[in-house]
Amino acid sequence: MPYIRLSNPAICIDCGGYMKKGRGAFWDAGTVTCVKCAKKRGMAEIDEDEEAILDRLEEQINGKVERIK
Repeated sequence: MPYIRLSNPAICIDCGGYMKKGRGAFWDAGTVTCVKCAKKRGMAEIDEDEEAILDRLEEQINGKVERIK
């Protein structure tokens, strides 16, 4: 399951909790699982490489870094 940052609000498929835009979650086949539920189920947490990619994408979106051509 890839770790994502939500671009829209979502409901956790496991606990039914509401997650606001910008929160971290795990995405799988069109469903979203909150980090708390993912930890309970023993899913892998985000690794350093994934975090670096997400940070770079966020910087590009916010205009802090030139887009790669």
